[in-house]
Amino acid sequence: MGRRELLKGFINLFFGSLVMLAGGLLYFAYPNKKPVRTLTYIPVFDAEELPSKHVKIARFTYRNDDKDIAYKIYISPTTKGHIALSPVCSHLGCLVNWDSISKEFVCPCHAGRYNMFGDVISGPPTRPLSRLPIQIENGKVFVGMDIKTS
Repeated sequence: MGRRELLKGFINLFFGSLVMLAGGLLYFAYPNKKPVRTLTYIPVFDAEELPSKHVKIARFTYRNDDKDIAYKIYISPTTKGHIALSPVCSHLGCLVNWDSISKEFVCPCHAGRYNMFGDVISGPPTRPLSRLPIQIENGKVFVGMDIKTS
């Protein structure tokens, strides 16, 4: 075997290894099984507990992937019924708290403030709190959660 054949062998080995490495990286970067999310309505409380003038904190658990997930939402009355608000701040994802004295949602991370309907009052957030779908059926309040299913 001459120098030329040896050099061709090393070049083929190098580029072959490079192609295999790129293929492996693509496999891990783009897995073929992506989780599917479905809207699932979860019972939260009895309809007679719906607030008429104030914001209600609703804590509940639901089961996902054999795990119990604890969650809280805020239910706020409007002129057209009620809305369910996510507690996740639209700025950086911190959990907001309801201040019943100032009648505002306050983000503890960067002092973002929202009114009782989830609209931004002040601070760094540029978007309102996310609204969750709500249904009232058979005397129960159900809230729609976007849940990952495998």
